[in-house]
Amino acid sequence: MYRLTQSNERRSLIIKHIPNSLSLIRLLISIVLTLLFQYPVLFITGYFLCGISDVADGYLARRYKLETRLGERLDSLGDAAFSGAVLYLLIVYTDIIKTHWAIIGIALVTILRVINFIITRAKFKTWAAMHTWGNKATGILLYLYAPIVLIFNTILLIPGLVLCFIAATSSIEEMAILLTSKQYDANCKSIFIR
Repeated sequence: MYRLTQSNERRSLIIKHIPNSLSLIRLLISIVLTLLFQYPVLFITGYFLCGISDVADGYLARRYKLETRLGERLDSLGDAAFSGAVLYLLIVYTDIIKTHWAIIGIALVTILRVINFIITRAKFKTWAAMHTWGNKATGILLYLYAPIVLIFNTILLIPGLVLCFIAATSSIEEMAILLTSKQYDANCKSIFIR
């Protein structure tokens, strides 16, 4: 009986750490992703794993009530690392740097995101990004847009403009939520739904 209880406790402890482990794996793969672009099969595998881990960590944490402050931070850090890796790849391996609307859009969104991190730190004493529907939509669009641009080395105007618009809008919405909230809630879905 003691062995069975000990085995269940060990299994429970392992399950408890799966969401954070997935976020940490995404963080590490995102860093390595910049080196894998020269190896298409490894790159696509790493890229796919980043997307799966981003969906799985949040789903498992919410589904099994394993949400923690550390998990929020790891998820935000993993998202930032993945976005940074994708941005780096777009700048190094495409002509995006010559596309003025893209540079303006990237600069605007980056500035807004940095301001949001500063507001979050100053007002709520934490480093994290919110998981609003707008931020999720931005992540999904970036996840779908980047490999097409990287593989075909062509900047897609309409999808790119839509991505920039949604990213800027979601950043502004997050800023409005941060400025009007008394408590930090990383899982706030929208300024209209609190």
